[in-house]
Amino acid sequence: NMNYWEATVKYLAQDENGNLKKMSSLYLVEAYNHTDVEATLTEKASQFVTGEFDIKPIRMIELSDVIDGRDKDTYYKLKFEYEFDKKYTELSLVSANSITDAVETLRESLSNNPGVANGFEIVSAQKTKIIDVFFKDNLLDMDLSFDTYSVSNPDADEAP
Repeated sequence: NMNYWEATVKYLAQDENGNLKKMSSLYLVEAYNHTDVEATLTEKASQFVTGEFDIKPIRMIELSDVIDGRDKDTYYKLKFEYEFDKKYTELSLVSANSITDAVETLRESLSNNPGVANGFEIVSAQKTKIIDVFFKDNLLDMDLSFDTYSVSNPDADEAP
């Protein structure tokens, strides 16, 4: 069963003065398990981190939906409540330019859901530090690009 996981990649990067600085980037990954998250982020991090990196902590997060507008660069967690046959509380992650934009995007998305469209209340909206989301259906593309990179690695062509 697929779940959403938050994980932080910690690494060293050079600042504009050439000094090494500790960095951390928070990601959301759609994956089957902890190992799947590590594999996905190891592959992605190896594309932009030149030295060593660490992936931790990794924690599962209960989300009902991720609404990812790729042209938006900030992610918001929106918790909302609605009643169908009983009271439900759900959490969605929405990429948007502002909290107002995130709320409007969520409203548009929920308008297609007959159980929720009759009425819901947003009870909290929070800006996150998540910088990107990796969906499981996109991992095949990532694997192919990684394989291509491995095959064309100049170090692999050197004679011993």
